[in-house]
Amino acid sequence: MVLLWLTRRPLPLCAVGKGGRQKAQDKAQALTTAPVTGRLLRHLPYTLASLLFSAFYNVADTLFVSHGVGDLAAAGISVVFPLTVLQGAIAQMVGAGAGALVSPCLGQKNYRAAGRITKSAMAFFYTTALGITCICLLFRTPLLRLFGATAEILPYARTYFTILAAGNVFSTGFSSIIRAEGRMDYSLWIWLLPTGVNLLLDWLLIYRLHLGIAGAAWATVIAQAASFCMSVLFFTRFSCQQFRGVRADRATVGRILTLGLPTLVQMGSLSVVLVVMNGLLAPRAGTVGVAAFGYVSRLAEFALAPFSALCLAAAPIIGSSYGAGLHSRVRQTVVRTVQLGLVYAVVAVAVCYALSGALLGIFTRDPAIVQFGIHCLRRLAPALLFLPPVLTVSAYFQSVNRAKSALVTAGALPLCLCVGACLAAPLGTGVVWWAVPIAAAVCAVFCGALYIRQAGKRKRRAL
Repeated sequence: MVLLWLTRRPLPLCAVGKGGRQKAQDKAQALTTAPVTGRLLRHLPYTLASLLFSAFYNVADTLFVSHGVGDLAAAGISVVFPLTVLQGAIAQMVGAGAGALVSPCLGQKNYRAAGRITKSAMAFFYTTALGITCICLLFRTPLLRLFGATAEILPYARTYFTILAAGNVFSTGFSSIIRAEGRMDYSLWIWLLPTGVNLLLDWLLIYRLHLGIAGAAWATVIAQAASFCMSVLFFTRFSCQQFRGVRADRATVGRILTLGLPTLVQMGSLSVVLVVMNGLLAPRAGTVGVAAFGYVSRLAEFALAPFSALCLAAAPIIGSSYGAGLHSRVRQTVVRTVQLGLVYAVVAVAVCYALSGALLGIFTRDPAIVQFGIHCLRRLAPALLFLPPVLTVSAYFQSVNRAKSALVTAGALPLCLCVGACLAAPLGTGVVWWAVPIAAAVCAVFCGALYIRQAGKRKRRAL
C-alpha cells in the first residue's frame, strides 16, 4: 500500500532546485549535440560498469554458495536462475519501455510528458509486482521441477526461490529511465552500492551466521531494496522531469508495455533457453551437466555485459536524436555501436578459449564439472561474434519506437537458439553446443537485413 501511495503522490519537483533542474536538462540535451563516438565512449564505462556489477551481483550468490554450501546448492541457484531472470525481465520491460518513450520527449524538451511516462511506469510496476509474487509462490514447486530441479536439488532451489519471490517488489528496472536522462553516473551507483551490500551480506550470512542458501537469498533481497531506495531518491531529488500535478494514465501504460515487450521477450526468452538447455542436459549429463552449464551461464553474463553496455549507451543517443529529427546521427550511432561490439567480440572469444579452465575453477574444484564446462564454453564462445548486429538492431528499433520490429528482433535470437538446440539434441550434447553459434549467425544475417530494409524505407520517404 505504501508503494501504491508513492506512485500516486505528486513527486516534489521543487526539491530539485532551479539550478539543479537546469543542469539536469543540459545533461539530457547533450545527447543530441555531442559527437557520437565521444558520447558513446563517455557513456560506455558507466553502462559497462553497471552491467558488470549487475552480473557479479547475480554471480555472487553462486560463488559464495558453491564454496560455502556445496555444488548441489549452487545447482539449485542455477535452476532458479531462469525464474529470477523472468522476474527481472518484467521489471526491465517496464523500465525499457518507459525509457524508450522518455528519450524522445527529452529530445523535444517536453519534461512534463516525460514525467507522466515515468509516473505511469511506477504505478503499473508496483500494482503488478505483488500479483507476480503470489503466482510464483503458489506454483513454486511445479515450476522448479519443470525448470530441471532433480530430487537432490529441489530443497535448495525451493528455499532460495521462496525468499527471492517475496522480495520481487524491489526488482525495479528504473535505471533505464535514469540513463534516458543521460545520468549514466547515477545509474552506475544504483548497481555499485547494492553489489557491495550483496557481497558483504553473502559473506556474513553464509560464512558467519551459517544460514546457507537462505542467507544468499536474503542478501540479494536486501541489496535489491537498497537499489530501490536509490531510484526513489533520484526521481525526488535529481531528475529533470516534471512530476508536479502529473497522474498515471492507462494509455501511457499501454505504450510503455508495447515498447517494453521486446525487452521482456529478449530477457524472458533467455529463461526459456536456459530451461531448454537444462532439460536437454539433465537426462544426458545428470547433475554434473546441469551444474557445469549453470557456471557457464554465469560466465556468459560477464561476456555479454559489454554488448549490452554498448546498446544501453547508444539507446539514449538514438532516442533523443530521433526525437530531434537527427536521422543521420541515428545511423552513425548504430554503425559505431556495431563496430565497437565486433572489436570486443574478438577479444572475448580469445579469452574464453585461453582461460576457460581458470574461469570455471573460480566456481568449483570438481574435475568432472570443470571438464564438462570447458567443453561447453569453448564451443559456445564463437556465438559472441554474431551478437553485435543482433543486439544493436533490437536496441535501435526500440529506441525509435518501432515496437513490432523490436519485438521480432528481440525474439529472433532465443527462437533460433531453442530450435537449433532441440534439432541437434539427438546427435549428442557436443552437437548442441555447435548449434548455438550457427543459430546466432543466422539471426545476425536476419537482423542486419531487417535494419537495412527499414533504413531504406525511411530514406525513400525522406526523398
